[in-house]
Amino acid sequence: KPFLWGAPGTVLLTGVYEAYFWAVTGLDPTAHAASVAGTYQLYSFGPWERMMSQWRVVWLYVGLIVWPMPGLFALEHDLAPSVSLLSPATTLSSFIGILGLLVVAVMVWRRWRPLSFLVFWFLGNLALESSFLPLDMVFEHRAYLPSFGVVGAVVYIAYLLFRSFRWGRWVCFPAVLVVAAMLSAGTRQVNATFASERTVWENVVRVSPWSGRAWFSLGWIDYF
Repeated sequence: KPFLWGAPGTVLLTGVYEAYFWAVTGLDPTAHAASVAGTYQLYSFGPWERMMSQWRVVWLYVGLIVWPMPGLFALEHDLAPSVSLLSPATTLSSFIGILGLLVVAVMVWRRWRPLSFLVFWFLGNLALESSFLPLDMVFEHRAYLPSFGVVGAVVYIAYLLFRSFRWGRWVCFPAVLVVAAMLSAGTRQVNATFASERTVWENVVRVSPWSGRAWFSLGWIDYF
């Protein structure tokens, strides 16, 4: 009950804050909305296309956090925008997956509250920049703070699994050492891409070959 009452209460408080903000600042919300819509002229996608694409971006962030392979990280990602729920097909499945996470978070609230909190932490911290706002499609730094939710959930689930078996404590320590060694090796490899400005953009071009900004930045270095 506290959880179910808390969600509508949060929405109500958000609405009250929005009304108070516009009243105090004296700004015109319709003019602000028009300004936001005008900003989309700088992009090749609209608000709805960006919104649908962000469902896929959320899972891209999850993949980078759970499986941080060095060859997947870059300053730029040339993600093609979603033009419909089935183009690409992963748009609809990504949306269903996010809804599934929300349903699971509500269902486990009573028994495993830390897990529920971590799910809402991840999705809540991505909610603003993964909405209809006119921003670039993907930036890895947007997942820095939300990543605590994913990492915490993985650790918590591993803790529950190890605790449920007699041999769990004997497996836990070696498993942590193996994961730490793998992450250390991956970090060392990723750091090598930041040896110079050239290596940074060469890595971006390799990961995102359709990024015009990446090719321009690499060409700028060659020219100057």
